[in-house]
Amino acid sequence: MTNSPRHSGADAREAVAVHGLTKIFPVPFHPTRRVVAVKDLNLRIEPGEVYGLLGPNGSGKS
Repeated sequence: MTNSPRHSGADAREAVAVHGLTKIFPVPFHPTRRVVAVKDLNLRIEPGEVYGLLGPNGSGKS
């Protein structure tokens, strides 16, 4: 079984591409407060590359 690329051109080798990602979570019991977990993330993963995300339990890795 083979997968054909969805796009052609220079970015066709990207398995995952993220540009300018920001993730903000609300603070429980404080409706006006927020926590910025990730700010302006740029990431490119090519086929065959493997990455891991480390952090303590409950820190929002998923």
